[in-house]
Amino acid sequence: MSKVLELQKAKTYAPMPQVPSTLLSEILTQSVVETYISGNSVSSVEEFIAALPQLYKRHFVTVFESKSPTKDYISGVHPRVVSWGATADFILTWTTDPDNPGKDQVEFLQADPDNGKWIAGLIDFSNSTPSISNPTTCQPCHSSINRPIWGSFGVWEGTEDPHDGKNIRQAEVYSGALFHYMNPRVRLLEYERYKDATIQLRRFFLNRSSNIDHLIQPNWEFSTLLSLRHGEVLFQKLKSRTNYNEIVKASLCGETSFHVFSYFTEQHSNMRKISGTSEIVQGINLSTRLSRGDSGGSVHAAIMFLMLHDLYNNNQDVRSLYNSTYNTIGNVYADDPTGIKLIYYPVGEETAAREMLKLYETLYTTKGQSSLNTRLEYKVTPRYVWNGQGSHHATFKERICNLLSSDATIFPPVSPGSQ
Repeated sequence: MSKVLELQKAKTYAPMPQVPSTLLSEILTQSVVETYISGNSVSSVEEFIAALPQLYKRHFVTVFESKSPTKDYISGVHPRVVSWGATADFILTWTTDPDNPGKDQVEFLQADPDNGKWIAGLIDFSNSTPSISNPTTCQPCHSSINRPIWGSFGVWEGTEDPHDGKNIRQAEVYSGALFHYMNPRVRLLEYERYKDATIQLRRFFLNRSSNIDHLIQPNWEFSTLLSLRHGEVLFQKLKSRTNYNEIVKASLCGETSFHVFSYFTEQHSNMRKISGTSEIVQGINLSTRLSRGDSGGSVHAAIMFLMLHDLYNNNQDVRSLYNSTYNTIGNVYADDPTGIKLIYYPVGEETAAREMLKLYETLYTTKGQSSLNTRLEYKVTPRYVWNGQGSHHATFKERICNLLSSDATIFPPVSPGSQ
């Protein structure tokens, strides 16, 4: 740690800006950022970071080794910061080395599921008037839909929490140094320290004002949220296709578990690979599932769950099935050998429909601090996200496929008031 700090002393950093009284909204979009910057005379990366809401200052991960175009300026002394707020609908990243030619820029990705893509953007503070643009130069790595690049669960080499024994000691040194950084681009962020008998790594709490301080690993949460957001994007790409009905049947009822990925190029679906070169960004391919784009919470589970939710909304028979099934273990959900509680309501007291709708609300419609509060209330951990969505598919697949096999129209009109 002392070496890291000594190397920082050899650099000259921008002065620490004041934190403004009015911060950016906790739910960010490109237009929200553009309006705030112009209306509050934000003129530097440091001032922009100072203006970020608490959710973005707390929910972040630092990267010490990278394959990005700025990799030569990313290190344990000057990490890259990736920040995602509560739900990763709008992801920010910036570098911290003052010698980086792109030091005056902040990059972002904004999920745009309605159009089946991500929006890549660049906030540039190098001129007297800041500007925001949407360059196409990101696509050689991020593909034509600008999808994120991130490793699967447990394969996060080069980050502050690599989750493996080989690199964890080096990460501890860098993580420990974070608490002493002089660089305002790091010092403006908020930290919590996690300690046990063997490791000293940074963690954060879902809600410090709550009676329960639920500790979260940054990498795991980010991976899980990316799976949800990218699952939404890919699902909407499927839904816009003219053969969507056939895709639903084949994906839910086909013999191959991951058939749905056959409708995408790997450049679009696999967040683990750099689009243009197919280079794996972190680690090796661990399995077919992981190499198909899983990133912690399962892109596959997200797509299949969204298909089920769409069927519930648009197919009367599926809706009746969900409304007539109660949440008893082995009934709504496949038995879970890990013993994780996968239901919101007391066993036997609610329908599968209520369970599914509550899970959908938690993962896909609730945003900002409200999202964190809901996740905390129901103890929705990253592992819950993976199993919670997958369990609906595992439990209802056979029953729904029996319905669809005799149903000429998968999405007939749903009668009014039947929800």
